[in-house]
Amino acid sequence: MKSSQIAKIQIAFFVALTCLRLNAQQTPKALAIGDKIPDIELTKIINYPKSKLRTSDFKGKALLIDFWAPWCSPCVANFSRLDTLQDKFRDKIQILPVTKESREFSEKVLTSLQKAKNITPVMSVVEVSLFTRLFDFHVLPHYIWIDATGVIKAITGADEVNDE
Repeated sequence: MKSSQIAKIQIAFFVALTCLRLNAQQTPKALAIGDKIPDIELTKIINYPKSKLRTSDFKGKALLIDFWAPWCSPCVANFSRLDTLQDKFRDKIQILPVTKESREFSEKVLTSLQKAKNITPVMSVVEVSLFTRLFDFHVLPHYIWIDATGVIKAITGADEVNDE
């Protein structure tokens, strides 16, 4: 092989490694129990008085992240129970529903639910992708329990969401 061919191969190899490294740096590591949740800004929110929120806005309260989808019957059915818990423990916990689905689809389902069950308008973060990548899950509903200091304490399903 000629030295010019070797040089081209080395350059191609270097470029490929650089691309892989950059891609790896852009993909966040999934969080686990014991990890501290980063301060993330969320801007696509339904039924919230502000146009954006940060996870740090709830510091001092426990945060229950509820991953849901408008097409998930158990997720939607659980909103009545979550509304009751949010009301009962208002000063101690913030329940934060999060979905990857569109604003329009999510809003339609939440509005119907609010009318049918006579519950408080459900706040939800919509069209989220980064946030969902931070928590590796495959089943809905999916809950992340974060204590008042921002540390992930549990990752559960719907059965564990209760007064205790």
